[in-house]
Amino acid sequence: MLRCGRTSNREQCTEKTEETTMTLGRINPEDVYKPNKKIYSQVAVATGGKQVNIAGTVPFDIDQNIVGTGDMRTQVEKILENLERSLAAAGAKP
Repeated sequence: MLRCGRTSNREQCTEKTEETTMTLGRINPEDVYKPNKKIYSQVAVATGGKQVNIAGTVPFDIDQNIVGTGDMRTQVEKILENLERSLAAAGAKP
């Protein structure tokens, strides 16, 4: 298996000799609206190396009501708040 990364203008690859197993954890933060758990989670965290994936985030409050109808600024602020909470639930810090 090769691991590649960009350094300056050239690509650098090294051969990886050991197998890494990643596990996937799903998180639905208590302070962000709840998605249909059968379809997706707000946050997915892969460990064994860590990779965090955030689901499409919308301007919903905890009860799935749209925040800031007709007000883009308020909607963006709510989306960023939901993203911050989702990332914090995965262990990210500002």
